[in-house]
Amino acid sequence: MFSNSTGPRAQADPANLAQHLADLDQLLAAEGISPDNLDDIDPDTLTEALVRATEQYNLQLFTPVGRHRDLALAVLRRFTEAVLRGDLDRAKTVLDAVQPEPTDQQPAVSHVIGAGLGLLDTWHTDPALQDILWNRSVPGWSVPAGVAAISILGRAREGQAYDSLADLISRFTSLAVLEGTALAVSACLDAVAQFYGTDVQRVATAMLSDHATPPYRFETKPARGRRGRPNRQPKPRNHRQLDQAHTDRLALHDFEVWLHEQELIVGHPIVESEWMETLIRLARTRRFDPHTPPGLLGFIHDFVQRPDVMAEAIWQGVSTAVDYASFQIQTSDCPEQWRDASIDMMNLMEDMFPVTEALAAAIHEASTTDPDQRRAAYATTLVVRKVADMLAWIGKGRPITTTGVLRRADIAEAAELVGISAAGVSRLDPARSNDDQLFHAVTMHEVPLLAPWWRALLAVGLIETTSTRVRRGPTADAWFAGDHPPYDMAETLIQVFVAEAMMQDYLSVPMENRVLTLVTDRLMRAVSPIADDLALEESPYDQGLEPRVRRRLGLFEQAGLLTLRDDGTVTVVPALQGAVAGGLLFTFKAMEHIGATTGAY
Repeated sequence: MFSNSTGPRAQADPANLAQHLADLDQLLAAEGISPDNLDDIDPDTLTEALVRATEQYNLQLFTPVGRHRDLALAVLRRFTEAVLRGDLDRAKTVLDAVQPEPTDQQPAVSHVIGAGLGLLDTWHTDPALQDILWNRSVPGWSVPAGVAAISILGRAREGQAYDSLADLISRFTSLAVLEGTALAVSACLDAVAQFYGTDVQRVATAMLSDHATPPYRFETKPARGRRGRPNRQPKPRNHRQLDQAHTDRLALHDFEVWLHEQELIVGHPIVESEWMETLIRLARTRRFDPHTPPGLLGFIHDFVQRPDVMAEAIWQGVSTAVDYASFQIQTSDCPEQWRDASIDMMNLMEDMFPVTEALAAAIHEASTTDPDQRRAAYATTLVVRKVADMLAWIGKGRPITTTGVLRRADIAEAAELVGISAAGVSRLDPARSNDDQLFHAVTMHEVPLLAPWWRALLAVGLIETTSTRVRRGPTADAWFAGDHPPYDMAETLIQVFVAEAMMQDYLSVPMENRVLTLVTDRLMRAVSPIADDLALEESPYDQGLEPRVRRRLGLFEQAGLLTLRDDGTVTVVPALQGAVAGGLLFTFKAMEHIGATTGAY
């Protein structure tokens, strides 16, 4: 949908392409460049002028005005109302109706993205909203869109989401940025609605209006919100507050530098740094010093006992605090006190989140394995090993459908890359069932192994799609820069593949939630040293699901991530256990967002 050569750019039909070129001609003319004097201009000057003209064009493209802005805001309102009431089908329909070019009834994709990012910057830099937005939770959607939403929110905190357009679209797909923008807007509106004790529809109508400007108020005396007290304007800082602010900034800077040097942390360094900034601000308001072991520990115990804090925020907050304690253990003058505080917080996590703690134990255990062994193990998996073949097959680009997947004619060749014999067909013949010899699929999404791998490749940026083609992504060059694929990128690719493969049929196939639970149980036992303490109570009906469980586990075996025994149990080599455990954490996050954890642990 967009080209990343000089920033985001809409892919238009021939008529719109002609208009696009005409617009660029006008912008270049302002630079003193025309077709008549190209021979007199040196290449560097021409390149710089083209970059400036394209940036100016993109600014116009992503800044809707008038009716186009009204339509973009209406899309965000309809999406928010649908996704927050759990109507994911309706929410998807709202976004699917948005196309690269605007119509009289729909805005362009660029309009929705630009309007949404601009609003997020405005909200996060509004002092009256900053405290309200701290406890936002991104609604459930695809893994790439969820990661994009978190990145967008992190940039919005600095008022830089809109200015990061080119980087966002080069880092994610344009579809993920569209969905991530909508998810981020929904998360913020939900946080405001909960704070004021009003319904989301009322908040969305007020804050997604073309005439809406801060400050936003929904009642004269707002109800007690997430902090258990009325919203008040901050008082001017005194000298002590200024000293605290300076200390906090230095600590956050050093913590973020440390995070970037670590191979094993809970989340992305930028996300963790953002969370630590939030924890510090909250601790200060509760009169705790977050830079001392007793202060941070006291605040965390206070934090987890507050009934208005969501489980996801508790998990992320405590796990970030544990990482901050690890940072202090390595850099402070009192490492033993920080170590005791870290153990206390980890015990607290174990009591509150036994499953995630089991996976955290697996990841920690895997971190003791030699990094070279882990890198070598990653390279043996089909998920990592076949990346070069896929990119070679894609070459300079291949056509795709309007839904962003391979054409039926290309399904067979793509599936062969991952060892699956498949054929793209216009419709499934009931008399011709799929077997081990040939898999028939109407769309690429129906091909096991290929579909989740494709989505994982998109998520880490190894491939990207426009409205008409798939091509090498922005991280492809880094993948081939050394003798081996980058360790972090290979691990993330495996983790996202695991999550995508686990969730592939979750919302569309009957009893798939129970199948996922049974598969998760066996994977947990294979990767976590403490998973046996979380024994799954089996149902009399589980035996009938055994063939489907084994097919799903067989998919992971084919990917080179585990060995499936005749009795249905699995083993995962130590060097791969951390990556598989990380994929299960991604899966739990997706399940929690969808609100479909019933029956699973």
